[in-house]
Amino acid sequence: MIRHQVSRTSSFINRRQAAHFYPAVRLARRLGLPLNTHVTINFYHLDCPGEDASRYFERLRDNHFTRWLRYKRSRGALGGTPTYLWVIENPGGGHHHVHWALHIPEALKEAFEKKLPLWLEAVAGEIIDEQGAVHSTPIPDAEGLVRYLLKGTHKTVAKHLRVRHRPQGTVSGKRCGVSRNLGPAARRMMLAP
Repeated sequence: MIRHQVSRTSSFINRRQAAHFYPAVRLARRLGLPLNTHVTINFYHLDCPGEDASRYFERLRDNHFTRWLRYKRSRGALGGTPTYLWVIENPGGGHHHVHWALHIPEALKEAFEKKLPLWLEAVAGEIIDEQGAVHSTPIPDAEGLVRYLLKGTHKTVAKHLRVRHRPQGTVSGKRCGVSRNLGPAARRMMLAP
């Protein structure tokens, strides 16, 4: 069970957070791990409090997906480095959901689709509406998806990024992020001589 603790809340994606998304997409492509799968997890279709979406998603991502992918890599699967970016939204209040753009090696896509609902139940409880809880689609245009994901940025940041701002509600815990291999330290290492 998740321990309840005081966590930060946010009403928008800030400038510093938003600044990581476009470079992350470009770095993923450069690494040969393009973001090819968009997963939406709707916490309001699960038997769990939506305000804990950030913690549930962190457990799913780190304790299940990342471990599974590393295990597959150790068994010879190609492209097994966890590569992703994500945003949690809460439009209209009480409709917490995660948009998760990630790289899934072609050979592992079917297995990932089967595992995802099992991982979700393990961390967040019973899936009330299986059709509505998890939705997965291919990503034809990662930059276009990022424009969509950044709609919850602060108005001034959205204007600067040429993104249409739409309030995405209050979120408890971490609101968005990128995998370590796409973060600022990884980008600096790629640029180092």
